[in-house]
Amino acid sequence: MVIPQSKLREGYEACRKAVRSAAQHRSERVVRSSPTRSAAKGHAQKSKNHPSDLGTYYMVLVPLYRYFCNMITSMTGFGNTVHPFDDYQIQCEIKCLNSKSIEFSLNIPRFLNEREIEIRNLLTQKLERGRIYMGLCIEFDVSYPITRVSIDKTTALSYWNEMKNLANLCNVPISESSFIQLLQFNEIWKKIDIPISDGLWQDIVTVIEKTIEKVNAFRDREGKNTAVLIKQSVHKIQNLVSDIEKYEPTRIDALKERLLQVFNQYQITLNEDRFMQELVYYAERYDIAEERTRLLHHCQYFMENLESPQNNGKKLQFIVQEMHREINTLGVKSNHIEIQKLVVLMKEEVEKIKEQLNNVV
Repeated sequence: MVIPQSKLREGYEACRKAVRSAAQHRSERVVRSSPTRSAAKGHAQKSKNHPSDLGTYYMVLVPLYRYFCNMITSMTGFGNTVHPFDDYQIQCEIKCLNSKSIEFSLNIPRFLNEREIEIRNLLTQKLERGRIYMGLCIEFDVSYPITRVSIDKTTALSYWNEMKNLANLCNVPISESSFIQLLQFNEIWKKIDIPISDGLWQDIVTVIEKTIEKVNAFRDREGKNTAVLIKQSVHKIQNLVSDIEKYEPTRIDALKERLLQVFNQYQITLNEDRFMQELVYYAERYDIAEERTRLLHHCQYFMENLESPQNNGKKLQFIVQEMHREINTLGVKSNHIEIQKLVVLMKEEVEKIKEQLNNVV
């Protein structure tokens, strides 16, 4: 049995609220039963951190959710549902593409225009982001009353009287065929849509929700594949940062040799103290230890948000921007050809991550 990620996320949120509610209720109960304020405060704090309350959220809910769910959701999805009922058949098709926000393109029957806002709210609640195309088709039985047709008698009589007057003036007999032609005038017919019944609307919502579940299942599968590719790129960046360490000793030695060559080229008398001051200055200026540390922290923070139960597509994009900024600083300050080659490889992986995140909710 495959459980859709959306259902897991709803269950996760419900469990988290229940755990927090239980912890709050327990704290209030302890406060009411404690004899003194200080004792109540101590018991409340102890109750708040008790493993049977909020600790369950960290020790049970999150691992279970991370085990069953791939954490990120793709914006690309497709779902189609055809459901026959007693008096009609409803078909719904939804297609989602990537977008910075949520956009709609709805193709629904005319009599559902009054319900368009409710349909948009339902799609927004369940799909969150993306360019959403939805088509809804309803085929009714002949006996089902969806439209009432009537004749505008006032307009029809006006036409008929004018036709008779014109026939009398022209001395032309008016026949039955003239009356049949009158019935072909669109202006005399009125079409009135019967208000949607509650039963029909509930069936429409049911079909739309089933289609949304199929779209989310499709998104979950795409998200799982995307998460694998993103994690591979992040791990490559972490490994490349570790590879920089082996060039650190040679980088300082190369800087020292270049300074000595400059002194010898211009025949400058070497002052050992002055030389050491210049060497320390350039060593601090080109030190990249802080950038490496920040980049590794960004990678770790990125992985934590990637595995978060919430949809963090935009947040992940901001973190990647910070990673890219640190990598650029590494390339500028490294002043070493081999490290710059590693920086190019890291930029390549960052661009792969950005490309994948463009399709993450």
